[in-house]
Amino acid sequence: MMSPSALRGQLTQLADSLGDEAFGAKMAREIVARTRPEQAIPDTYAPYRRLVRDGIEFFLSRISRQRLLDLVISQLTLDADACCQARLLALAQRFPTLHKLGQIIARHPDIDPVVRQWLVNLENGLYGTPSDELLTRIRVELGSAGEAAPVCVAPTILAEASVGAVIPFHWQPSADGCRQRGVFKVLRPGIRRHLNEELVILEETAVFFHDHRARYPLKDFRFLEIFEDVREMMIHEIDLAAEQRLLEEAGRFYADMPEIRIPRCLDLSTAAMTAMDFLDGPKLADADLSEPQRQRTAESLFTAVVLKPLFSPRDAALFHGDPHAGNILAVFTPESTDPAIGLVDWSLAGHLDRGDRIKTVRMIQAILKKDLTGMCDAIRSLTLKASLATPSPRQSLRDLIIGWMRDPANGRLPLVKQAFRLLEALSMEGFVFPADLMLFRKAIFTLEGVLHDLWPAFDMNTAIARYVMSLLQQEMPVRLSNMLFPFTDGPEDYMSLMSNQDLQSLITHQFISVLFTCSQRLMGPLTFWNPAFGVA
Repeated sequence: MMSPSALRGQLTQLADSLGDEAFGAKMAREIVARTRPEQAIPDTYAPYRRLVRDGIEFFLSRISRQRLLDLVISQLTLDADACCQARLLALAQRFPTLHKLGQIIARHPDIDPVVRQWLVNLENGLYGTPSDELLTRIRVELGSAGEAAPVCVAPTILAEASVGAVIPFHWQPSADGCRQRGVFKVLRPGIRRHLNEELVILEETAVFFHDHRARYPLKDFRFLEIFEDVREMMIHEIDLAAEQRLLEEAGRFYADMPEIRIPRCLDLSTAAMTAMDFLDGPKLADADLSEPQRQRTAESLFTAVVLKPLFSPRDAALFHGDPHAGNILAVFTPESTDPAIGLVDWSLAGHLDRGDRIKTVRMIQAILKKDLTGMCDAIRSLTLKASLATPSPRQSLRDLIIGWMRDPANGRLPLVKQAFRLLEALSMEGFVFPADLMLFRKAIFTLEGVLHDLWPAFDMNTAIARYVMSLLQQEMPVRLSNMLFPFTDGPEDYMSLMSNQDLQSLITHQFISVLFTCSQRLMGPLTFWNPAFGVA
């Protein structure tokens, strides 16, 4: 077999003779033929095979010559019998945007289990980044802080993600202090340069799909908006200074939940490097816990990641935007037999506007009551005006909701998941919703997989009902006094985001539902006597 250096020489000669554009197109076709992405896609998604293949080929054809050479050589030096999944993973790990897209796909609730199984390898792996370059960067960033506070940096990488790497260290903050453990998070070498290139190509790919949408079964799917969301996510991930501010905000947000641990930013941090506490523990789903511990921990996790932000009294409630298994740790402490829950990697986070949360809770109530008009009103209030500017979305909303409700599989979902699955279905039809609300939707879908691994019998509806009941009990004195002024009473007055009128409507609906259920049970035995009275 030809050596990598000899391969590079021959490929460089070919690139010189063809020119960069023709060379890029030729190598993109060769890589797609070698990786065979269509074989990695199960029959369930057969209509999308062409889209995936064309998208990868278009993307790679625009990559710079040097990176394309590296990719081709890496593919040629893989084992000849390497499967298509292994080749695609090796490809994705070289491109942060493709890496991130793979992670997003893996966390979708309806993704085929076979696809999820091999894409999950993109989470917190080790991708061969040279540790020497990272260590050099850390020493430069430490500067005078490293001299004032002795720091011992480990020579190994603890974990890597699409853009960053984590390296452990020990330090002594003061001469008379104890040695403490921490981790440095730094960007992988060349990541900013690579990302700048890929984000331009990503936009070109979105335009390509938008202009050729008739070839693919995606109806009014908004390519440009979706790729813009991915671009925003990637930009957030390389902004370490912003993540440090989010870590500090998260520490304050969860200060009243001792079972939640947020890494504390250390004074060693710089704009290009985050230094933080080391949370020692395995992934929560992998921890050795008894069944009662798993059940309690699952509810605490759901409360922290979903319910606390959703029902927060703050105008803008912080939430973790990427709660996959690798970002949720079991931190064992002497204070409790149950582990604390460590939430790490806050590079992707969002803020839920209180007004949007009120509208979302209103939509959930309408779904519970099967109130079609209420669902339409709540969704219209959440929809960004631009997507209602054309006649099609305005006229089709009611019909789309009716069609969605007729699918019995949707009715079996937990209420909060029904709400966000409906928003997702509408977004595929051209409706646009607030970006952070849709990020929260993705966070819920991602968390669902962790909850299932932790406690398969976990019931979101029961957890929500229990949490809302506790809020209603706290609100009771205010609710009683507001009954004297019903016209000024509104959902914004309560942490539960439900007015007295909303609550009364729900109680009435539940009472009627119980009566109907009881009457159905009663009528069953009574129909036995129908023939005796001449009733068919």
